[in-house]
Amino acid sequence: MRRNLLILAALIFASIASAETASAQWTKFQRDEFTNGCLPSCQRNQNLSRRQISRCEAYCACVMREGESRYSSAQYEILERDARDNVQSQLLQDFAAIYPVCSRRIFSD
Repeated sequence: MRRNLLILAALIFASIASAETASAQWTKFQRDEFTNGCLPSCQRNQNLSRRQISRCEAYCACVMREGESRYSSAQYEILERDARDNVQSQLLQDFAAIYPVCSRRIFSD
């Protein structure tokens, strides 16, 4: 009985972990699209020093990593559309909360 419960618990854990990983994975196109938008924007930020600008790649990777862990590929499409159309949706506002987190991690000296 105990062995069956352990097997059941392991199967449930594996299925949950698998579902979370699959739903939070952006496509290669989405990752490239995000990076191609984030990196030049970061590098043009006049509030950053030259040393901080050299960290833009790490900053964009941080935002993407956090974004992927919270938002599915389908949600990314909604975020991209809202950003492109300048719609201040709740989803986009929630995503924007990632920026200061990564900014502190990457640019704080």
